[in-house]
Amino acid sequence: MSKYWFHNKITEHRSALRSLYYPSFSSPLPQNQYRSSVHTDYGAFTILKQDSIGGLQVQNRLDDKWIDVPFIENSFVINLGDLMSRWTNDHWVSTPHRVLSPSNKTNDGLYPCRQSIAFFCQINPNEIVKCIPTCYSIDKPSKYPPIKSWDLIMQKYLASTKKNY
Repeated sequence: MSKYWFHNKITEHRSALRSLYYPSFSSPLPQNQYRSSVHTDYGAFTILKQDSIGGLQVQNRLDDKWIDVPFIENSFVINLGDLMSRWTNDHWVSTPHRVLSPSNKTNDGLYPCRQSIAFFCQINPNEIVKCIPTCYSIDKPSKYPPIKSWDLIMQKYLASTKKNY
């Protein structure tokens, strides 16, 4: 595979940089109410800068246990997305994650706010997403049919809006 294989797939990308603010609150939240519920990101990958408040957890796919993602000064968290899973035939898989609400109040009597910044890397909307040539073989065929990038994202979005309503 050429080291330039990805280059023409991001010339007209629809990536997004988002500021994610979770406000402070004064009363405990109901059990199992999260600041962000369990999900995977839709694109190729996400670059996240989180603050020191914490709460981000990733799910271990081997035992389904949740692991706290520690805050490390001057670092980023990289989450693989659903598109990367399709590209690599699930050799690399998207990361289920969630954001918990804080359990302890600060000195002002409030549960603290949380601020993070996420860059969601998307590819060109008309790019056909199909298994990378080095990730399939006769013995290991592609698990996913080819699909246009925009259609894949819309399928994921529409599926997410049908849940819990």
